[in-house]
Amino acid sequence: MSHRALMPTLVTLTALTISAAAPAGASTATPAVAAAPAGAAGPTAGSAPAAPSVPGGPHEPRVRLDGELLKTAAEPGVPVQAAVRVGDRLVPIAADPVAEVAPGSQVTVDVTVPTEVQDAADDGQALRVTDGQGQVETHRLDDGDLGDARSATPPDASSDLGAATVDSALAPTGSALAVDEVVSTDESVASAGATTADSPRRLTMISVRPKGAGGSYASAAAMRSQAAGADDFWQESSQGAIGVTVEKVGSSYTSAYRCDQYWQMWDDAADRVGYTPRGNTSLALVLPRSAGCDHGLGSIGDEVTAAGYLYTSGSIADALAHEVGHNMSLEHADSLVCGSVSDAAHSSSRLWRSGCRQHAYGDGQDIMGIDDTSTPSPLLSAPQALRTGMLGSWAAKTVGTGTTTVRLRPLAGHTGQRVARVRNPLTGVTYYVEYRTAAGADRYNSWGQRTGVRVLRVNPSTGETVLLDPTPTGSGGAGDRDPVLRAGSSLRSYDGAVRVTTESTSSEMATVRIEVRDSLSSFSRSSDPRITGSRAVGRTLTADAGSWSPSPSRVSYQWKRNGIRISGATARTYTPTTKDAGRYLSMAVTVHRDGYADATKVSSRVGVPMHDTTRPYVIGGTSPGRTLFARVGAWTPSPTSYAYRWYRDGAAIPGATGRSYVVGSSDVGHRIRVKVVARRSGYSTGTAWSSWTATVRR
Repeated sequence: MSHRALMPTLVTLTALTISAAAPAGASTATPAVAAAPAGAAGPTAGSAPAAPSVPGGPHEPRVRLDGELLKTAAEPGVPVQAAVRVGDRLVPIAADPVAEVAPGSQVTVDVTVPTEVQDAADDGQALRVTDGQGQVETHRLDDGDLGDARSATPPDASSDLGAATVDSALAPTGSALAVDEVVSTDESVASAGATTADSPRRLTMISVRPKGAGGSYASAAAMRSQAAGADDFWQESSQGAIGVTVEKVGSSYTSAYRCDQYWQMWDDAADRVGYTPRGNTSLALVLPRSAGCDHGLGSIGDEVTAAGYLYTSGSIADALAHEVGHNMSLEHADSLVCGSVSDAAHSSSRLWRSGCRQHAYGDGQDIMGIDDTSTPSPLLSAPQALRTGMLGSWAAKTVGTGTTTVRLRPLAGHTGQRVARVRNPLTGVTYYVEYRTAAGADRYNSWGQRTGVRVLRVNPSTGETVLLDPTPTGSGGAGDRDPVLRAGSSLRSYDGAVRVTTESTSSEMATVRIEVRDSLSSFSRSSDPRITGSRAVGRTLTADAGSWSPSPSRVSYQWKRNGIRISGATARTYTPTTKDAGRYLSMAVTVHRDGYADATKVSSRVGVPMHDTTRPYVIGGTSPGRTLFARVGAWTPSPTSYAYRWYRDGAAIPGATGRSYVVGSSDVGHRIRVKVVARRSGYSTGTAWSSWTATVRR
């Protein structure tokens, strides 16, 4: 096999599996680390899982990695995976510490030396590891290596300890290295992505069966056919500017890596086939469809011509076209799912305000949505097509403030003006208006969604396109198949500054009116919102929105418990549950009207009394001289103190405020009961009554 150097001075290594040699007389059980006295060769035993890397502290040994940051696309149920390309090795690292760093950036990160490597160095032993191709590499380490690794400037990947650390991470039993510190990042090297290719993307394709997976290898003919289908798609989408071709087909093999060891599997495959990352190339693994792996996965490039890594399960052309899209810097095509609004302010990552959520693959009219295997995928939508240069800027009209009427040709028609680009001057959000018809490359929709005028925006944190729904239902994908702006309907931005109205549509053109305001009027309020109704568990509370001028066209509500939003509590009424017992409720009213800035006011809070899940009761005799005792029952939340008040036929008995009451002659002919008051600091006091006693008799 060929060896690849991390740096000119680095021992040549490949992805490794931890192995061990048992000293004479020792147990024959296979340990995870092969440790032998420095200089000794020692036999090699079978492999066993290595101990996972442990996040480092300030005194943990570290190794410094310098290289290009690579990330995979985020998939439902599969978080983003990160790696640093050091030389031509793909070293997996924990993704969270670099979550805000753009792929393609140059990074310097200090990673924690894995436990098995530390143990070998501590003992002054040689660490022997076996790679996925059956070859053994020996690392001779001592405690001096660990001393250097605890310094302010730890050794790099070319050091003995660095090589052992990298090899451990790339072992079939290895895991992503814990990041102790992100030392520096340089995102200036990451392109904005607006560069189209001047030649086809060249694929190196290999059929690989992951560890433990079944299924048949894909033939060279099947892989070439898959690539030809992906080429057809991208040629159509880019009008010939982008294509896909097969540069090399490697020999099929069974990998020592599982489906979820993405970077290790790609690193091993690159070594086997001799793939070197160059501009406008991709390493494409084709896994058996029956292997049980994800549908596909790809690294995110920083520009259209970035080198990339991908795999598909099966030889489906559209799946390959989708993953190649990731390599070309394209993110997923999602949708915004809301209960009652069409647009919302972005919060962070994939989180949105107004109770909205981002639905993965929610845009069925985009190749970067769900790539259905039964029908051809539709074209790339306008935001990413414009950003990458696949759609020329001449095809888009930039709309300014005021009222503008635009006439849009179908996106798949490849002629004329096809996109309106609208920047909200108040929020900075850019909206894209496009017209899609069920013809040509757009004749299929993966979710069966209606075609027509569509409004999209981009998630500013992740780069995914987000399709807005003029008629929100709280469902996405196949659950809501009407995300288009029909003739006579309007969609407004969440702040009301942008309003898009479809005036008419035909098979050849859509006429759209776009209104953009650079300032909004303000509501005035003459009375505040308030909460009415009985404050008790199981009783209905109602929101009074207050008085506003001018009259709002729509009012939205959000109930809060102790100042925290109650999930799903967005109706005008709310019925407290036991979760609210003892807590304080308030209600935020937001008023809306075109041309006016949304205004929100929170009502004064009201306490929901602590709730008696078991009613208080009285025990004892009901004749003069006998004692009655109050039992408090059961409450939620648990009170810390109680107060009592005894009553005779509805009138408070003077001085009767203890837990017990001695029946007197004045009580004859009357009934007695007790009121229990439950208290707890910081909670709303609860009150409950016992049942009446029997009539007191002599």
